Amino acid sequence: MTRSSLRTAGLAAAVLMAVGGLGTWASATVFGTTVSVNGADRDGAIVIICAVIVAMAVAVASRAMMIVGVIAALAASATSVYDWQDVQSKAGVSVGWGLWLAAIGSIAAIVVTVGLLRDRRVTGRA
Repeated sequence: MTRSSLRTAGLAAAVLMAVGGLGTWASATVFGTTVSVNGADRDGAIVIICAVIVAMAVAVASRAMMIVGVIAALAASATSVYDWQDVQSKAGVSVGWGLWLAAIGSIAAIVVTVGLLRDRRVTGRA
């Protein structure tokens, strides 16, 4: 993958993370009524903040910012996976589309930021 492709993929991953952070993270049907919990009601704010950091890291593309981007992507991924497990552990509750997007975007962000970090063309200056 070229550097510009990785940067485009990184920005796309950040968008997925942010949209997922706002979307439905869990839903359940109670007495015929569907009840939903959005990411903003739970840990979506963490994922959104991490998405902004990832986008900034990809845009700046310095070595120091890439390290920060990897850490942010790992934090968002850990948050998403933890909440995924929490939702699935509850009877009658299903994982919502927002949590899917947050998890997929976070994992993609890890791959992209590590790829950009390993790219020898990324400058060593902060």
